[in-house]
This record gives sequence, structure tokens and C-alpha cells, in this order.
Amino acid sequence: AGGYPNTGRYPSQAEFDGYLFGAAELAAFAMAYTVEGKAEDARSSLAWPSKTIAEDLKGFPTSIVRVDECDPLRDEGCEFYRSLLDAGVSARLHITGGATHAAFMYPGMDDMAAEAYDELKAFVLRTTPPGP
Repeated sequence: AGGYPNTGRYPSQAEFDGYLFGAAELAAFAMAYTVEGKAEDARSSLAWPSKTIAEDLKGFPTSIVRVDECDPLRDEGCEFYRSLLDAGVSARLHITGGATHAAFMYPGMDDMAAEAYDELKAFVLRTTPPGP
């Protein structure tokens, strides 16, 4: 993110352009992560995982990164996962085969949604210390 239209860095942006949304929509969505279009926001690792460096990720908790196979943002999510590992963060990557962006939220995708929520619930229970 932070670099739309596709610059060639993430092949999935071109491969799945138009699956649910395209480059124009991605550029518009990207504006939600900036304050009045300020250039520094477009470079912030707080908004754009692709802008992170190992130092940004030091101390990150155990993480799970979920991406969808047919999502223009897939490669960016996979890169973020690799960045977490490079920074020494315990992380897991899950790629939902055949799915488009956030497909588990769509009507008729109950099985996919149940699987996603069950996986996330198990992850949280496994990685969160018990309360008082």
C-alpha cells in the first residue's frame, strides 16, 4: 500500500486487478490512511506494512497474517509476514485459497468465515497469557 497504482513490486496487484476492486479503488482506499494527503503519512510504517523496517517490528507480539489468494494486496501481506520473521517475531502466515479480499465477510461464505474466526480465536487463546 502507499504506492498505487502498481509499481511492479507486488505482482498480485496486477494479477488480481479488478477482482472486487482495482487500482483506482486501492488509491482511493489508501487516502483513508493519510491525514489530508500528507506525504509523511504515505511513508508511515504505522499505516503501511510495506514501509516497515526491522526496527519498527522489534518487540511485536506473536502475530498471524491472513491474506487471500486472489487479493491484489496478497503479496504485500506476504512481504509483511517475511518482515516479521526477519525481525525475529514469531509469526504465522495463512493464505486462503481461491478467496478474494476479505471474502470471509461476504454473504454465503459462512464456512470460510467460521474457519477464519476459529483460527483467529485459537491463535489468540494460544498466544495470550491467562488473565488474573
